[in-house]
Amino acid sequence: TPDHVLFDVTSAECRRNSVNLAEQRNVQKAGSEVTTFQFFPEFDEFLFPENCHGALLGPPEFADPGQVALDMRARFGINLAGILRRSGTAEEHSKSLLFGKPDIGPKTVVQPGDIGLICRWPNQVTGISESMISESTIRALGNATMPKGQPTTQTLSNKTSL
Repeated sequence: TPDHVLFDVTSAECRRNSVNLAEQRNVQKAGSEVTTFQFFPEFDEFLFPENCHGALLGPPEFADPGQVALDMRARFGINLAGILRRSGTAEEHSKSLLFGKPDIGPKTVVQPGDIGLICRWPNQVTGISESMISESTIRALGNATMPKGQPTTQTLSNKTSL
């Protein structure tokens, strides 16, 4: 498969065809009528690579000593909306959806079989949603060496007193 960026959020076309929320807020504050449009969010999905299994979604400061921390937003620009979690044996296959702040956060641990969900960007002019992630980003996630949590002073003092 060719390696290409599916959508560049910094492009002039994106800015021109997208809803400017700051502008909408200013219009609302000024007392003018705000126009909105209804849309149904669509998501891209990807299978978390093996090197992510057992890792935290967030940065190393949330990780236990030695635990891998993906730091997905800062390192890869991935803003995860949810995780589709598959669990159980092949005979007893169940799925659950972890979605938004109540269910996923920096301390969420990736499990084998987890599928990441990323919201697509709705184009106001065309109505067609556009991907916010590229294949190369997922490959980079799978090939990356991840930072690990460091022992804290308290953890070190507990170990020396044993």
